[in-house]
Amino acid sequence: MQWLWLCILALSVFGGPARLAHAEDIRHVLESAWARNAEIAALTARRAEILARKRAAGRLTPGPPALGVGHLNDYVTGDDGYREYDVELGTPLWLPGEGTAIRRVADAELVQLDAELAVARLAVAGAVRDAYWRFRLAAGAVEVARRRLNAARALQSDLDRQVRAGQMARADLLLSVAETADARSILSTEEASATQARLAFHALTGAEPPVDFIEPEVPAQTDANHPRRIALRRTVDVTEAAARLLKVQDRDSPEVALLGVVERQLYNEPYDKRIGVRVVIPFATEGRNEPRRKANEVERTRALAELRTADYQIQAEVGKAEADVASAKERETLAEERYRAFAERLDLVERSVRVGEGALVELVRARANLFEADVARLQSQIAVMQARSRLNQALGLDPWSWAPTKEAER
Repeated sequence: MQWLWLCILALSVFGGPARLAHAEDIRHVLESAWARNAEIAALTARRAEILARKRAAGRLTPGPPALGVGHLNDYVTGDDGYREYDVELGTPLWLPGEGTAIRRVADAELVQLDAELAVARLAVAGAVRDAYWRFRLAAGAVEVARRRLNAARALQSDLDRQVRAGQMARADLLLSVAETADARSILSTEEASATQARLAFHALTGAEPPVDFIEPEVPAQTDANHPRRIALRRTVDVTEAAARLLKVQDRDSPEVALLGVVERQLYNEPYDKRIGVRVVIPFATEGRNEPRRKANEVERTRALAELRTADYQIQAEVGKAEADVASAKERETLAEERYRAFAERLDLVERSVRVGEGALVELVRARANLFEADVARLQSQIAVMQARSRLNQALGLDPWSWAPTKEAER
């Protein structure tokens, strides 16, 4: 539990209470990060385009009507007074079942779009996770460095009093002064790293890092509901809907037009008026249809191949993440043992120095070793959470539905 409070203290230094109030909810953090992501914005905008095509498929005709006007005369060939004025108003027509097939393709694309959004959101969540744990590592190191500096200053102050009283050599005081300066340098470096990590997180999410977010420990097993798998299956569904549409759209749209003709042969003759209908029925040809079918088959084959490849990749990613979790837990245990050993050694060295049997340089060295072990212990604890976070990411688990909870005491 101690390392959690260290992180909270570091966050209070760099973020301030007002900013921490904004970042308590991981839902808010993720929403903010998703809103800033260009790919998600583009996918969201694409929904309007698909819906527009679906609405267009329900209209009376597949395209707008067209008006044609023509005029013929015999000015060049003799000018006997021949005049002809033509007016044509035509429109394309739906092929049987074409509008329904287009709407089904649009419905499949909307489902695919939702799946692609889930994949994009998961990718952004992964970036947020990585940025968050980098900050937690940096913030914890800051607090450990601050405690090291406080201890070094306390020792320097104590030695300074002893030197003034003539109980300690100045050489020992100078060693303590050097240790204090080294601790100040380390703290400055860690503060800069923590500030950079916080700014990177803020640039990604527009929010401050949460202080109470943890990754749940779930069984490491892949399933068919991984967002990447779902998105690829939806791509296959779109190609199948497109194949059905291509069977319907085996030719260009037929056209029907209303014709009006007004003409005369000579100057003195009256104008004749006629009305008629023109119908255009295109024919289906393999030269038109085969390239379109083949292109759709290529897209379907590509999606199926990517689905198989994704299965292998996801299994490999989950296996690697599982191994990383196991390794991180082992390193955490070893770091804890190392810290306890150095803590016990520091206690022994302090006792020997107090009774005049040990050298000050050994005390300084023992404290430095303990602080380094403390940093390593903190890093190993956070590394376990980071590895678990990457495992959940590999499993396709989105932290969206996880409410922030207080970390359990270790």
